[in-house]
Amino acid sequence: MKFVGKSTFLLTLLLLIMLIANNTMAIAKEAPSGSVELNDSIENTEQPKVLIAVHRNSYYETKINDIITDVKLWFNANVTLLTSANGTDLTFPYLVQYDMLIYIYPQSTPPISEIEAIKDYVNSGKALLVTATYDTYYTYNLTTLTGIWGFGWYDGEIRDDTNFDYRPYYPLVHEWSNTSVSRLVSENGNLEVKFDGTALYIAGGNTSERKIYIVATGDNDTYVLDESDTTIVEGTDVIYFLAVELSNGAKIFATGSTHMFRSDNPYFYRARDNRKVTKHILGWLLGKEIADFEPPTIEITSPTNMAVIQPGTSYVYWQASDDYGIEKIILLVDGNVTAEYNGTVRNGSITVTAPGWHVIAVKAVDLAGNQAYDAVIVKIVETTSQQGASEGEGVSLVLVGASVVVIIGLGLLTILSIGIQFFRKKTIE
Repeated sequence: MKFVGKSTFLLTLLLLIMLIANNTMAIAKEAPSGSVELNDSIENTEQPKVLIAVHRNSYYETKINDIITDVKLWFNANVTLLTSANGTDLTFPYLVQYDMLIYIYPQSTPPISEIEAIKDYVNSGKALLVTATYDTYYTYNLTTLTGIWGFGWYDGEIRDDTNFDYRPYYPLVHEWSNTSVSRLVSENGNLEVKFDGTALYIAGGNTSERKIYIVATGDNDTYVLDESDTTIVEGTDVIYFLAVELSNGAKIFATGSTHMFRSDNPYFYRARDNRKVTKHILGWLLGKEIADFEPPTIEITSPTNMAVIQPGTSYVYWQASDDYGIEKIILLVDGNVTAEYNGTVRNGSITVTAPGWHVIAVKAVDLAGNQAYDAVIVKIVETTSQQGASEGEGVSLVLVGASVVVIIGLGLLTILSIGIQFFRKKTIE
């Protein structure tokens, strides 16, 4: 017995080395970069009650579906949506049954009784997420509500000339302060958030009754323009997010952007792009931030391993799942990223023209940064009449833990390299 098929052996080994070098076959789950250990997180055994009040903003009623789904998924929450169809003025007896209120920016001025009811609700020890926006058609200033807790809102639009998505008026939040709340929601400053809206300002300092946290600010080329295009604040004085803790245990998180939670189609409004920061914000407010250490699952369903496909564009299908949601799916060919999709997509296309063996892999990344992979080997042929392998040879790729097992024919050769087991066997009579 002797080993032959040198070209097949070298090609297969080369494909494996390529995958290792590109760091795409780390099967074991990976902890998120810069993840924060949540010392104050609690067991998620209760079902919190959450009220999303969008009853004074009909424009957003159909644009926050994802956040409703996610609050239920992440925190096992009982969610009530208050819209213009079923909504009425908020009262303290109605609010107090809920653990958290998400108050979507009102298009018109709410009655004083509603503002006072929200103040009483928070001052009773509850949690509030309050969102604003900038629009020349919306004139209400939320400072009427939040001034009692030491912060207010500018009447202007944040812009950033270098860090933006699509246009400077869609800035990317990337400067995080060194506070405990900021480190939590930004994963130690590693997140980037799509934004569209106005800025906040501090109207009073910390007192024995409250502690204010600046969470995210602008940088040296961030500024706020009012309706006459006059700069009213700039640089690090531009505040995107801030948080307040009251001595009675209440928590408030304020953002100048309602758009950051939208779930309709425009790319720069996609709420999915901001799901990580949303999860951390809501987790902080509820005291139920989830430490997710379990990787997602993913499996390629087509093409099958050892499939023979023709050159050109082919479709790849997969199944994926995670307990808390998948952030993105990455598609790779021979260790090179060819496409990236949001976590709900279950197929993608590749274009491969070079004849021979190729490795197709998919990587799923969940909201906590945990990762999982699956891969298959396919052969590109010039005509459909060609077979997928030479007579007497076969190749299969199996992912087991952190090992890749490649079996060729009936002989055995074992190579140990960076935790990868490679088996090859060829018998000649």
